[in-house]
Amino acid sequence: MDKLKFLIVLFLLTTFLVSGCTSDEDTYQSAMKLIENNNYDEAIDKLKVIQNYKDSKEIIQNNTTYNEAIELFNNEDLKNALTKFESISNYRDSNTYISEINDVFSLEEKEKIYQVSIKIFKNNDLYFAKKKFEELGNYKDSKEYLKNIEEKLETIYQESIKLIEDNKCEEAFKKLDKIRGYKDTSTLVTFAKAYTDFHKYDMENKYFRQDVLKLLHQIDNTYNGDLSEKIVSFKENSLKVIEKYLEKLEPENIKKQAVNLIKNKKYDEATSIIYFHKNKDEEFEVLYNYSNGMNSQVNGNLNMMHHYFTYISPDYKGVLSDTILNEILIHQTLSEWKESIETRKAYAKERERKKDQSLKPEPRIGMSAQEVEESSWGKPYEINKTITQYGTSEQWVYSLDRYIYLDDGVVTAIQKSE
Repeated sequence: MDKLKFLIVLFLLTTFLVSGCTSDEDTYQSAMKLIENNNYDEAIDKLKVIQNYKDSKEIIQNNTTYNEAIELFNNEDLKNALTKFESISNYRDSNTYISEINDVFSLEEKEKIYQVSIKIFKNNDLYFAKKKFEELGNYKDSKEYLKNIEEKLETIYQESIKLIEDNKCEEAFKKLDKIRGYKDTSTLVTFAKAYTDFHKYDMENKYFRQDVLKLLHQIDNTYNGDLSEKIVSFKENSLKVIEKYLEKLEPENIKKQAVNLIKNKKYDEATSIIYFHKNKDEEFEVLYNYSNGMNSQVNGNLNMMHHYFTYISPDYKGVLSDTILNEILIHQTLSEWKESIETRKAYAKERERKKDQSLKPEPRIGMSAQEVEESSWGKPYEINKTITQYGTSEQWVYSLDRYIYLDDGVVTAIQKSE
């Protein structure tokens, strides 16, 4: 009798479980058919009854996210709506909404670039404005602006060419410097500056020799752009003139003169005749820095005296070595001397880094965040970010009086004390 009761209970339990599973599967399949017919609300109601069956819970959650995204979209909170649609990109028509929102963002971004480009144009930064309008393609009247800019650039460029042809290079330099990047302006600017300085300063002026030679060597011998014959010819002839002048300065005679001048304590004269040979060898370099140091002492500038002495090694064994080393050790101990040399080297390294930084462009309205980081200002000390339904605004802090403001990654304002 007990065995019979057990079999009956087992039969009833099995029947219940099988009928339950069949019922869940029927409900699930019914919900799937409703989804195929876009009857999502009814389908979700059915799935809620069997939410632990198969992927019912996932579909319910996707539908909840979808409805939230639709509400955000209708309220024009497009950024947050996009985030939600992208999390369920394969659910319902989420991809359609994603494409629509991205199209809106694309237009908004173009409008921002357009407005910034107009500002740059009005500030007469023509070449940079040209680059920005080129990014916009056929957006609004960008092509008309681009045509206008190119006409202005070409006018300034041709006026500069005419000035150079008339040897009015100083005027040409001022014009070309404002449109750097256009056509052959890089070489033309260098030439105009070199030509101006070559004819303005005396050959014996040490700063002239240093600066003009540097400019001349920046002109490529293979340059074949506008006025190439005039420019390359000028470079070759100018170098010959300077070379001929330098041939008169026999290094060994100069060194002997310098030693005699130093012995007679005529340090200023010694500095002048050594200058152009100061990098020729170690002896010239030491004589130059020693005579400068002693001249600073004579003039009461002990800081500059110590500065020049840091360019002289304690291991120097050349001409006047005993005189020079003994004089330096009168003013400081050997350890102090070595320490000051290391300090000066570290400072020089930092100065070179800052010099490289100064060669980078200044930050400008319309730049991207990456372009700002690559500008002379570099990366900010601090970034203050504000996110709203209209986008992301950032304040980049560089110091108490230098700030850059960006809207969605594009510079819209720059604040600095003059």
